[in-house]
Amino acid sequence: MNKNIIIILSAVFVAFLGSCNKDETEEKLTAEDNALATYMATKFPETPLTDGFYFIPGYNGDGVQPKAGAYVLLDYWCYQVNTSTGDEMALETTSYMDEYPTPLYPSGYEQGGPELWHLSDGSLWGLSAAIGRLHENETATFYISSRYTYRDFVTRKYRMRLRKVIGPDIKTYQESLISSYMKGTYGNENIDSVKVSIGSANYHVVFHIADQGTGTPLEGVTADIKTHTSESYLLMGLDLKTVYENEAIDFPATGFFTDIFKKMKKGGRVVIMMPYTVMFGDSEYINDKRQYTRVPNSAVLFDITVDN
Repeated sequence: MNKNIIIILSAVFVAFLGSCNKDETEEKLTAEDNALATYMATKFPETPLTDGFYFIPGYNGDGVQPKAGAYVLLDYWCYQVNTSTGDEMALETTSYMDEYPTPLYPSGYEQGGPELWHLSDGSLWGLSAAIGRLHENETATFYISSRYTYRDFVTRKYRMRLRKVIGPDIKTYQESLISSYMKGTYGNENIDSVKVSIGSANYHVVFHIADQGTGTPLEGVTADIKTHTSESYLLMGLDLKTVYENEAIDFPATGFFTDIFKKMKKGGRVVIMMPYTVMFGDSEYINDKRQYTRVPNSAVLFDITVDN
C-alpha cells in the first residue's frame, strides 16, 4: 500500500477515535448534569436550576465583590455528592471553619488559615465563577458538576466563605504583611532589607539583627556559614506557626542570606522574613502529593543564630 495512503488513513482513524472519545465524555457529563438536576429539584425545589451549577445563598456579605484576576482569601469545605443515593462525603477543608476545627486533608493546610485563590480562567474556572459571585464576609453553598471543575464525572458541593478580597497585586500584599509583622514585633529599630530578583519581579527580604554577635566578623567569610534556625510560616492574620526548630543549615558563601550574615559577627542572631516564593519557588507538589508548598499569601520566617 502506498505510504501516503497509510498516513492519511492513520490520521483519519486517530481523528475518528478522538471524536468518539469527545462524544463519550460529553455524554457522561450530560448524564452527570441531569442527575444533579434531579437531585437539586428534590433538595432545593425553589432554587433556580442551571446546567451543572447551583448557588444556595447563605449569610449576606457587606464587603466588596472580587473581579476577574483578583486574589481572594477563602474558606471552603468540599463534599463529594452521590446524586443517586443522596449521600455526601466530606473530601477536604482548606482552613478552619467554625463548625469543622480539624482539617481532613493530609497536607500543610493543617497549619490553619484560609486559602489564597486566584480568580482566573484556568481548569477550575467553575470554582472561580462561584467565588466571583460572593462579597466579602458572605457565605454560600455551591453544587457544581465536574463539567466546570476536574471533568472526572464527580459532582461536588462546596460550602464557601469569602474572607477578604486582596485584588490583583499579591506581591504588595505579601510585603505589607511582612512589614506589619516586623515593625509590630521589633519597631523600626535595626530593620533592613535586601532586594532579590526572581524572573522579572523584585522582592524584598526583610531582616532584623537581634544580636550583632561578639565573635569574628563574617564580612570576609568565603566558606559555608553554619547556622541553626527556627523556621516558621506566617499565615493570614499574622498567625505564626513554628514548623522546624533547632535545624542546622549551612548557607553557601554567596546569596542573599550570606549578604545579611556578613553584616554580623559569629554568635549573632538575625530574624529574616520573605515571601514564600522567594525561598521555595512555586512548586505545589512533594513526592507526587499535594502539599502546602505554594502559599502566595504567606511569608517564611527564619530565626537564625550563626555558629561559625
